[in-house]
Amino acid sequence: MAARQSISALLARTDFEIHVTTDLAGAQFLPRSPRVHVHTTELNPVHRADLFIGKFAAIENCLVHSSDRIILVLDADTVVLGPLSDADLAGALGRHELGMVEQTTILGGAMGRRQFLEHFVRYSLAFLQPDAAPPDQADFRFFNSGVIIARRSGLREFLDWAAALRATRPARHQHGEHMIADQDYFQVWANTFRPGCTAELPWDWNHCDKWDLGFVRDGARIAHFSNFCLGPEMVSAVEMRRLSGSGGGSRKAAPAGGDFAIVIVTHNSATAMAVCLDPVLELGYPVIVVDNASSDDTLAICSVPGVEVVRNATNVGFGAAANQGARLATAATICFLNPDCLLTREAVEAAFACLESQPQSIAVPELVEWDGGRHPGRQPAYSVARLFADILHSHGIVGLAGGLYKQAERRHPQWHWPIGACIFIRRERFFELGGFDLRYFCYMEDVQLGRDVYRRGGEVVLLPVAVPHFGARGATVAPDRRRQLINAARVSYAGANYPSGLAGALGLLDAGLNVARSIRRRLRSLGQSASGGRP
Repeated sequence: MAARQSISALLARTDFEIHVTTDLAGAQFLPRSPRVHVHTTELNPVHRADLFIGKFAAIENCLVHSSDRIILVLDADTVVLGPLSDADLAGALGRHELGMVEQTTILGGAMGRRQFLEHFVRYSLAFLQPDAAPPDQADFRFFNSGVIIARRSGLREFLDWAAALRATRPARHQHGEHMIADQDYFQVWANTFRPGCTAELPWDWNHCDKWDLGFVRDGARIAHFSNFCLGPEMVSAVEMRRLSGSGGGSRKAAPAGGDFAIVIVTHNSATAMAVCLDPVLELGYPVIVVDNASSDDTLAICSVPGVEVVRNATNVGFGAAANQGARLATAATICFLNPDCLLTREAVEAAFACLESQPQSIAVPELVEWDGGRHPGRQPAYSVARLFADILHSHGIVGLAGGLYKQAERRHPQWHWPIGACIFIRRERFFELGGFDLRYFCYMEDVQLGRDVYRRGGEVVLLPVAVPHFGARGATVAPDRRRQLINAARVSYAGANYPSGLAGALGLLDAGLNVARSIRRRLRSLGQSASGGRP
């Protein structure tokens, strides 16, 4: 998502050719343009540093597939804020081979050039060139490699040096507690191996919220949303979208044969919709948003061409709102999509193929979470053991819940349910099943749908594609409220599908654990008051 915003800004504000290296899943979401050249690779890191040193492969791809003499190397979490030209790059680089901005501090800490030099000597230099003499403090620069301007010849020499050096170092690029990544290589190159070859660029070329006050400051050329090797946060992707000037999406003609519509239910979903709506609109299919009385900017974000918005005066719940959207749709096939889930053309095509041969079934993709975790959209059926385990786990009783989960895995019924983040189904079949069960305000309606389709001779089919899912970010709901909603839904599910005694037992368990939680909070509060506010 960060790369998408970064590339959008480059397309709008430069005439540069753009070379991107990513995996097959990431390639699906990048802006399409003759100027965007995507090089795909399988990312199978053995060690954490492998992902970061992958920048070298990205630079190599650019050198192989282009002939430009000066190259701007950007991390995916950067946004070009204004027009940039070849002359701007050449002027900033001057006679040097490389150019980077010095990181002078970390906001909220006491880091300065002396502390950065100590860090460099203790970790970067000790791992990469332990026999080299450290630079003088006056000459040392702690360069940040999120933004690099370089001559082609300089990058070629650097890559050859880095490859030879990397071959002599342990595969696990770790020195003590510190990971040795691409930035360490660039710093050793600039400060020790080729001192004097790197231009110290002014701050505006790499203006970062982690070390620059007043972010985003007037005059900045490139904004950098560094997260210290943890990857961009969703809030950063939203801000990058604003700064890149993208948004609203461009409505394209629906693909041939595409009798298809997308239904999205929102409730205070502005953060998610700010980054998820654009890719949906680019597919060109009708989009129906049913909003459950949002009080944030959700409606403003969704009020764009290509989106039909239904505004509910009150929050009627997910199932009821999704049914509203399905009734408005005229397409033969519907996708119910959460605001925190991205839809791809590959997923739509796979769903069409699946439902053409199995029209009585439901199709779901694999889900890739924001942190990279993967979950099949087709989940094993709920058993009694799992219902108890889920309620225990939601209250933090992990050990006992784990034992019940193991039992549930051995004894779950032979049917499956679809995770509601992204569900494909024929509209006629959906209403044959009665739509989403209105006994559930929010959660468990997807489990019930899976149970119902199984009873009616269908199944839940896992598609051979994956879509990103930014779990629990689709609506602004407090954790306690989310737990209350899902546990109430679990009790309702037990009441709808098992003898009434089970629902009563689950309800008593949840109520008792809620009381215990309240008592613990009260005792902690009293303890802090007695100790003068100290924890």
